Amino acid sequence: MWSIKRTDKPAGPDKNRPAEEPPRSEEFLQLPRVEFLLNQMENPARESIERFSLEVPDDSMADAGLCRGDLAIIDAKQKPENDDVVAVTLGDRMLIRRYASSHNRIRLESTSDPDRILIVDPATPGFTLLGKVIQVIREIANLTRFFRRH
Repeated sequence: MWSIKRTDKPAGPDKNRPAEEPPRSEEFLQLPRVEFLLNQMENPARESIERFSLEVPDDSMADAGLCRGDLAIIDAKQKPENDDVVAVTLGDRMLIRRYASSHNRIRLESTSDPDRILIVDPATPGFTLLGKVIQVIREIANLTRFFRRH
């Protein structure tokens, strides 16, 4: 599981707590990793998982602000609409792409290479729509790389 520091508290030192004391566990938001979710695909307990995290596997969505190594937060319960960014599995690959649906087909498009379009039947073996990307968390090292590209 990833632990992500919540941002609902003001930044800066807490004068009521010594600096060497680690943060309390209730100050962190915990999300299951996508690997956990994929292991649970056959398990009905998957229905209870609402949000999970996924490391962005490539730079195919960099023009939309998602770079390799970023942490994408996926909402498995939100039904994606056309032009939403989604996470999918296709065979043994995990992809993050722009979504469009029409005539019982799903169009998955990369922002960095618009000529690389995947059109998938939702019933294709090995295809799973994992959910809608709702948030991206980027480490400082990835932030520097992102600004060099733009």
